[in-house]
Amino acid sequence: MPRRPPRACAVPGCPALVEDGARCTDHARALRAEFDSLRPSAARRGYGGPWRRIRLAHLTRHPLCAACERAGIATPATDVDHVVPLRRGGTHAPSNLQSLCHFHHSSKTAREDGRFGARATGSAR
Repeated sequence: MPRRPPRACAVPGCPALVEDGARCTDHARALRAEFDSLRPSAARRGYGGPWRRIRLAHLTRHPLCAACERAGIATPATDVDHVVPLRRGGTHAPSNLQSLCHFHHSSKTAREDGRFGARATGSAR
């Protein structure tokens, strides 16, 4: 399959060419660091020690990705997802948790929040 030709980094003045994404490695890393510096710590967002214990117990009880299981595929779960996110009033209650593989958790997060946790704009999806 033919590959796309490299294109210029999206940052004005950067001479780097990129094959995947919009920014070169250095600018992508800088953007992520800037975003992370503005973000509260995991513990402040509700993901401290108690959450790690809840997550481990949930993955022990539900080791397969719920989304893959619905499609008839057995894939090990790596992430525990809040069906209703904490920032929208969700809790760590077992009824609000689902085990997902990283792909499905990332897809759900991007669909609901947009990239890097920024709230998605426009109509609800």
